[in-house]
Amino acid sequence: MIEAPQYWFELTAGAAVVIILACLLVIVVCLTMVLVLLQVRKSIANLTDRVQTIANRVDSVAKQVEQVTTEVGSRASGIARTVDDIAGSAFQVVERYAPLVLGIAAVLKVASMFKKRT
Repeated sequence: MIEAPQYWFELTAGAAVVIILACLLVIVVCLTMVLVLLQVRKSIANLTDRVQTIANRVDSVAKQVEQVTTEVGSRASGIARTVDDIAGSAFQVVERYAPLVLGIAAVLKVASMFKKRT
């Protein structure tokens, strides 16, 4: 049987060392990636909690704004109703006494015209 040359054993040993080093490097890179991903996961969880807190605050403010808007709307409609009632009453008074006031004004005008003539 033919024996393998010495360089073949050296080349095989060198390749084995390179492969072992490459495997160790891949293992180190994988472990580093796992640690980084765990930190990213923790950061994402913290951000999610903060976003949820902000969303709860926004919901609270939106509910308060809705309540204030409803209250202002009901007050505004009540004020408009009151103003409408007062304006209606004022117009009724004007309509009731307008002929009397116009009559008195006409009589006074005629009387002042007669005073100027005499």
